[in-house]
Formats: sequence, structure tokens, C-alpha cells
Amino acid sequence: MIDNAKEIKNLILDSSSNLDEIMIFLQSEFRSTIKEIFNSLLILLKNYDKNKKRVNEILDFLERFVEEVPIDKLNYFIAPIHDFDNKINYKFKLKQRKAIQSPCFRVHEILNNVQHKKMLYTYNGKMNYLEFLIFQDKNLSMIEVFLQNDDKVLNGSEEENIFDIILKKYLFLDERNQEEIKFLYQVMSLFIHSQHGEFILSNQKHYLNIIKQSRLGYKEHIIQAIELLDPNFKISLEEIEKRYGVNFQFPNIILKEAEQFQLSSQRRFDFTYQECITIDSENALVLDDAIYIEKNKNGTFTLYIHITDIASLIPYSSLVNEEARKRMETLYVKDYNILMYPENISNNRCSLLPNCNRNVITYMFQLDSHFELIENYFRVVKGKICSKHKLSYETVDELVLHPKNDPLNQMIIQLFHFATKRRKQNQQKEIYRQYENFLYFETHHESLKLDYSPAANIVHESMVLVNYQIAKHFKKLSYPYIFRKVEWPSDDFIEKQLLKIQKMDPKIKKDKEFLHHLRESYIESSYSGIPIFHKGLNLECYSHSTSPARRYADAFGQYVMYELLFHKKVNDEQIQCWEYRVNELANYLNEKKKANEIFTSQYNYLSYKRLIKKK
Repeated sequence: MIDNAKEIKNLILDSSSNLDEIMIFLQSEFRSTIKEIFNSLLILLKNYDKNKKRVNEILDFLERFVEEVPIDKLNYFIAPIHDFDNKINYKFKLKQRKAIQSPCFRVHEILNNVQHKKMLYTYNGKMNYLEFLIFQDKNLSMIEVFLQNDDKVLNGSEEENIFDIILKKYLFLDERNQEEIKFLYQVMSLFIHSQHGEFILSNQKHYLNIIKQSRLGYKEHIIQAIELLDPNFKISLEEIEKRYGVNFQFPNIILKEAEQFQLSSQRRFDFTYQECITIDSENALVLDDAIYIEKNKNGTFTLYIHITDIASLIPYSSLVNEEARKRMETLYVKDYNILMYPENISNNRCSLLPNCNRNVITYMFQLDSHFELIENYFRVVKGKICSKHKLSYETVDELVLHPKNDPLNQMIIQLFHFATKRRKQNQQKEIYRQYENFLYFETHHESLKLDYSPAANIVHESMVLVNYQIAKHFKKLSYPYIFRKVEWPSDDFIEKQLLKIQKMDPKIKKDKEFLHHLRESYIESSYSGIPIFHKGLNLECYSHSTSPARRYADAFGQYVMYELLFHKKVNDEQIQCWEYRVNELANYLNEKKKANEIFTSQYNYLSYKRLIKKK
């Protein structure tokens, strides 16, 4: 039939051929021919505007043929049409699906005609009635009654049975279609817990093979289906690593290389005299930013924001750097912190621990006597510090709310005045922050605490300032850098986000102003080699530059700084080289970010359900 399949496909795709010639194949290989007709129809629909005439000819042929086909062969139409429908929903984008609504409607009408004929002539219409209950009426109570009272739904079926069709439909559902996922999962549960469960579980290998052949990976709803079919299902950590391309541990060659790196503090500005502070959670080990502010004789202030200098320790050409690039970011999953760098680097040698000399990249800003930023002053230099105080959010909050008369407390109050001033000046940023937090931010992110924590405000405003100013600096110089790009989502995406929010908090349904602001300000972010206005933050450009021990974009930016700012290698060849690297990396990071989000979601689900076999 392999050769026949090719002939059938060629016959259908050739617009000059006579479709009546398909009857020859239908007489000898009815089931396979029907399947190949719908597969070929999918190919034509991918370029519907060009193939519209041929598509209509095929549909005309099928409509005529269904009227003449023998009753005993009607079942052979059902599975191919359901597969056709699944592939349309899974492989065709929304815009494409809208363009082919007319031919898809005709395919569904063909299915309705098939089911109508079956109802009139076969099995007293029972099987057709069950399909109606499942795929149209969605009546769980009646489905349960039907399964309790009919013992011939699955047993003895030679072709694809109704459970095969349900499972395939379920596998190809969009992950965002939670309502449909929940319904079909409940339907499968009814089958398994009914008198038909023994038959399904005895054919467990068959159904698990359908899942394997779908090649859809271990998405959450697919894991749920596997659990239904295999109560003893477990997945090993090794299999998770292989499936998602995520390594929980570092290879020995990476660890050995990391131990050999030597840190040099020569030719750096010495800021070790400063009473620098770090602000993070009580148990934090990865401390990659420190802050210090001092009052000048003329009443102004100098603000120093020190960021750990990854590039001064880890060579760009090293295996450690390449491994960090592959990982892209530190991942915080349910029971692991999957680090971007080996622990001895991120938690020790590049962590701004108290009373330890560390290399940093220092960003210097001037504030006037009212803590307003003086716009024409900005410096970025290689520095070294010795942090003096490791403070928690709670400790800093207490010092702001109940101040003491000592230099450290006075400095924290000054930092709080600066942060308060910056926050009030940019209300657009506040709207964006609230919606971003509501939808996506991790539980450990400091911006979630801004409404009640002075410490979180100090950290947040300092980091946003650095990310903005260094991006603006590179833009002004016309040097390549990795920027944050923003895009407006589609109306369809916005609607789905609104539904998500409304399910989280019913009160929001009544807040029209909230919904209006969400439409106006919610955006998607990605990396780019082009500086673009960040509407959410209301800033002319933006970057990620403040978490180099946890985010590769930030670390990469430091290598660019060294070459173009500190070493001043700004000839045409170097500029072109870094432009290429920036654009290549931006594309990679955007794809890797999506993969990491899928991995994190799936791992957390598996861990929550205790389905992981640990090493």
C-alpha cells in the first residue's frame, strides 16, 4: 500500500487529473485510501488560496461518495476526519484556520452525513448517539449511563474504536484549552472506571503507543492521560534531562575548568572603603548586586550600584561560559535550583558576600539634593568592593519604618528617598509591573513586594535604572548590545489573558478600569539586537544587565562591555563580530526561554504528583 499511497497522493494533488480514478483504489484498499485522501487534503489547505478549486473538487467528490458508500464501510470515515480535525487545530495557526473555515465546515458536514447514515442503519444508532454525547452535547451524566448499560462499545472492535478517537482528540488539544482538556479527561476516566476499563487496561500498550507516536512530549495533560492508563507510571530524572535538554548537575569537565580560573583585581577602581550593602532574602547565596550612596560637599549625592563581574573571572571562550549559554538562566523548580554556573562560582567566588573582596562592574549616578537623577551624568567602570552588610528585605524594612541614628540607617533612608522619587515619576511602569506580576512573575521576585516593602523598592528601582541607563548608553554610541524588545500581543492572546485573570479573582470582572489598562499596557518581551521603546516601562530602551550570575543575557552584556567600552576595540571588524553574536544570541535566548518555561511547568507538575524517580 506504500506505493498506492504515493499514487493516490499524486493523483489528488495533480489538479489536472480526474478524481474518479480514485475509485480503483477504493475498491481494493478502502480504509487506507480514505485516510490518504484526507492527508492530501491537509497538504492542499496549507496553500488554500492557490488550491481552492482542487479542494472544492475533492470535497464535491467526497460528498457524492458518502451518499453511495456501503453502510459497513461508513466507520472508515470517522477516524480520518477526527485526525484531520486534530491536525488542523494543532498545526495550523489561528489566521490559517480562519482562512479555511469554509472547507473545514464542509468536512464536518461530511462527518455529520456519515453519522446520520449510521444512525439510520447500524446498531440502532447507539454508537452515533455516544459520539454525539461526547463531541457535541458534552453530557457526562448521559455518557456514564450509556457506558453502564452497553457492554459492546469497545469489545470486538476491529477498526479504531471510540476510545482511540477520544484519546487522539485529547492528545492534540492546545494546552491553553483547559476546559476541553478537563472534559475529555473526565470522559476517559468514565471509560476506564466503567465495565470497559478491563478491556482498555488490557490494551494498555496499544494506547501508550498512540501517545508515543503523537510525538507531543510529556505535556501536563498528556502526563495525566498516561497516569490513567498506567497506574505505575514514573519518569526518571535522567529521562527528564534527556527529554528537555536540561542538566541538573554540571559535567566534571566544567567543574574542573571552573576551579582553574584566577581572579585579577588590577587596574580597577577601588571601592573597598565603601559601606556597601546587599539586600536579598535571608538565606540567599547568589548575591550579584550591592548598593552604596554618599553625600557630596555640594549637597548632591553619588549613587553606586555594583554588579558582580562574571566576565573578569570566566573567559568568553571557556567551556563554563558555553555551558552557561546553553542553560540561559538559573531555573527555580519545585525542589531544585538548577544553577546557570557551578555553585562555587555563583554562590561563592562571584557572590558579593560580606567582608570578601570581589570584582564588580560599577554604575555611578549623580542625584541632586532632592534625590532627583541628574540626567547628564553616568559612568560605568571596572571596580572592586568589599561588601560590609548582608541585609534581608525584612531588616531594611524595619530600619526604614523605625530608623536609628547611625550611618548605615541614614544611608538606607537616603536610598529609600531615591527609590520613592523614581517610582512616583513613572506611573506607567507601575501599571505594567502590577499586570506582569499578576500573570507571570516567580514567587521570589522582589517586584511582588513593592506595595509594602521599602527594601524591595530600593532594589527594584536601582536595577531598573541600571538596565535602562546601560542600554541607553550603548544606543547612544551605536554599539551592539543585547536589548529587551517588546511586542504587542494579538487580540486573541489578550482575551485569553483576561479569562485567566478573571478565573483567578472574580472581583476583577467588575473592574472595567483594570481591564482597560491591561489591554493598553500588557506586552510580551524578548531579546533583540535593536533598541526599541519599552512601552510597559515607559523607557526609550531597556536591557537585562543586573543579574549576570543568574541570567546569561546579563553576563553576555559584560563581555560586550569589556571589548567595546573598557578595551575600546571598536574597529569595524569588532563591531560586526559582536553584532553577529548579539543577534545570534537573541534568537537563541528567545527560543530557550520558551523551552525553559515548558520544562519548569512540566517538572513542577511531575514533582507535585510524585511521578519522578530520583537519582
